[in-house]
Amino acid sequence: MAARRAHLTRQELLLRKENPLRFWTVIDEAALRRQIGSVSVMRDQYAKLLDFADRDNITIQVLPFAKGAHLGTRGKSRSCNSVNPATRRSCTSKA
Repeated sequence: MAARRAHLTRQELLLRKENPLRFWTVIDEAALRRQIGSVSVMRDQYAKLLDFADRDNITIQVLPFAKGAHLGTRGKSRSCNSVNPATRRSCTSKA
């Protein structure tokens, strides 16, 4: 229940009309092609990604198979959050 509440809070912050959070992500093509759930579930997920990508505060990029191996696919990632990039930034790395 708490995880669902946190998800909804993040989504509200991204979708609010005034001063929405900015979000930028790179998705590996494999994640888009791997079917999780039914065809209907996948269609709904793709539609949601397209809706988010149409927003000015959200950037979604796809790392295509054709690019081959990439440093970002080695397993380590970094997540940075910033209220104001000029004054405060916190980053966490995940292996």
